Amino acid sequence: MNPISEHPHPESIPLAPWTAPPLRPFRSALEHLEALIARMANLAAAHLARIPAERYYREKTRGEEILEAVSFATGTPPPFTEQRWAIADAQLEWIRAAEAVTTIDLPFRRLAAAFDLSDIEQDILLLVAAPKIDPRYEEYFQRIDREIVDPTIRTAIAVLGRSFDACVTMRKLFSRDNKLIKNSLLLAEVRGNGEGDFLHVALEVPRRIVGEVLGESHVAEELVALSRLRTSNVQLDQVVLPREVKETVVSLVRNHEEFVQRRQAWGLDDVIPYGRALIMLFSGPPGTGKTMLAHAVASTVNKRLFCIDLPKLVEERASVESNLDAIFREARLLDAVLFFDECEQIFLSRSLGNDAIPVLLTRLEQYDGVAILATNREETLDEALARRVVAKIDFGKPTASAREQIWRKHLPEALPLADDVDLPKLAERFDLTGGYIKNAVLTAVLRCVSQGSEQVRMEDLESGARLQVRVTPDIFQKLQRPDVSLDDVVLPAPMQDRIARFVQSARARTTVLQDWGLGRNLGNIGGMTALFSGPSGTGKSMAAEAIAAALDRLLIRCPLSSVISKYVGETSRNIASLFQVARENQAVLVFDEADALLARRTRVQTSNDRFANAETGALLSEIERYEGVVVLTTNLREALDSALERRLQLRLTFPFPTAPMRTKIWRRLLGTETPLGADVDVRKLGRAYELSGGSIRNAVLAAALEAATAPLGSRIITQGMLERAAAEQIDQTVLTVHVGETGEA
Repeated sequence: MNPISEHPHPESIPLAPWTAPPLRPFRSALEHLEALIARMANLAAAHLARIPAERYYREKTRGEEILEAVSFATGTPPPFTEQRWAIADAQLEWIRAAEAVTTIDLPFRRLAAAFDLSDIEQDILLLVAAPKIDPRYEEYFQRIDREIVDPTIRTAIAVLGRSFDACVTMRKLFSRDNKLIKNSLLLAEVRGNGEGDFLHVALEVPRRIVGEVLGESHVAEELVALSRLRTSNVQLDQVVLPREVKETVVSLVRNHEEFVQRRQAWGLDDVIPYGRALIMLFSGPPGTGKTMLAHAVASTVNKRLFCIDLPKLVEERASVESNLDAIFREARLLDAVLFFDECEQIFLSRSLGNDAIPVLLTRLEQYDGVAILATNREETLDEALARRVVAKIDFGKPTASAREQIWRKHLPEALPLADDVDLPKLAERFDLTGGYIKNAVLTAVLRCVSQGSEQVRMEDLESGARLQVRVTPDIFQKLQRPDVSLDDVVLPAPMQDRIARFVQSARARTTVLQDWGLGRNLGNIGGMTALFSGPSGTGKSMAAEAIAAALDRLLIRCPLSSVISKYVGETSRNIASLFQVARENQAVLVFDEADALLARRTRVQTSNDRFANAETGALLSEIERYEGVVVLTTNLREALDSALERRLQLRLTFPFPTAPMRTKIWRRLLGTETPLGADVDVRKLGRAYELSGGSIRNAVLAAALEAATAPLGSRIITQGMLERAAAEQIDQTVLTVHVGETGEA
């Protein structure tokens, strides 16, 4: 079937009859490709036979070329042309029959099926690709027509269009919305804006497509740095999500091809020309399983996952559009599920400065494969993206029971666990997502290995979990990890019991609201909020630290100076920022002097009243939405806004310590390692000096500093030192009251 000839003009080529060989399967993909290109050579020869000999040997003018194309379509073709067409048709019939009995992979046929190319679209692709595939045909085409080596739209229409109607119909195949151009199977170089310029748009087949039809299946060179093709081994049962969610996603992906076929068969493509793609949006906090589900779905439907590095794609801003075209084409060629993680990188809202979003959304709309978009910042996505998304899956933070399952799935049977490992306790104490649980397990194993231990202990897993709490630097707050226990807080027993129950409730909140489903019945009830009121130094702040320590959470202390601003609206923004940082770090928020922030709202008489009321409302609203623990402390409970009451789960008034309580405080603060004199009597100190816990702490520190300055060998804290320090605290308290009441020193 090789038509290569040495004759310079088709009219002088002797026409040998073509006899179909016996029907048999193609032995190789290259043999199949050669047969297809040989047919193109016959069609090219048929076309050139229509050119009058007197114009064949000289350059044609632009007008002659246009008139020539019209005459080809409307005139009666010469016998040689009709004979070549007949041979080409017979070749195609034989090729189709041979394909039907061939069992090996035929890359060109696979490519045509992947993009649902019609016969004429396949011919266009072959005509343009032929000289790039086999140099013999490049030489042959160059001899019969220089334009076929570097073909244009005019060349394709002239060679393949056998009638006027066919030529007119073919014009549509070179539009931006057609499969060949839209999927970057053909590249069209536009030259000018006129009609003649349209016919002279140069056509080229990308190297990636040439490689594909030659059986060289690999990611396009221009996309190697922007993508990764993954063959996943993640199983669906490894993903801890509701079963119906996983089944829905898998079903959508598995049935997408049939959906596309039904669209076409039922006429939907004519009514709704876009929306052939399956675009899914996975939205939720980091580590909640978005990427893992994408891998598991691809594995379940026996497809690879084509992961796009969006930060790198955005870096090459000038070529984002062309790269997207290549990415969509590549996903179809590879029969892969396309995965855009952190999709806000390119689908950022136009209100945030993304001027390219209209073009990007149009490209996405023209895609007809399967794509998964993932984000933890859904609020920043352009709102127009929503109508392109077929299915949106919200990934919430896992419940306590779900966290336990995730811990179990990340601890294989071969991993030696100590007997003290308590997974339900880990799940209850650490509100981690799946990604952070994975990191916690790896960190725990590393700790175990570095310490030479043969088993992973509970303390290893706890240590690994604590390290996953991400501390976000912020100039307004100081994050702390308290080491105060509930037993260190000296309070009446009933108050200690209530604080302990508050901690237990905070731990069990997720189980009750999510696992037991009460959250759906009760609505949004917010987190856990406590109000501690009472005189200064009575242990309010210490109790807040003990709560954070008991919950194994970071603590964010929010002094007035970090919240209140003299600028309009800035206080509300500071409050919102505080709660955002707390959410990111799963922290306990402590607002000291809460009466200044939550003062009782008043009737608006001035603009200051209006702004103050707005700030109070902003804090109350954030407290109600926050799902963690908030502790408010105040010396002036009666000044607080009444709306706070319904948001409180714990209200405690801290009393001034009694003598027995003061004795406990002295004993706890002095500890067991401090060098004490034999004469130290904490009971006497507790009875004799009516001090708050804060003042006792100051007295202990002052006495210790005095002892530390004594000569070596006599550095001990004596009763006298403690009594002098306690007396000074009494004097300072009296002086403070005197100045506060009279304004005189």
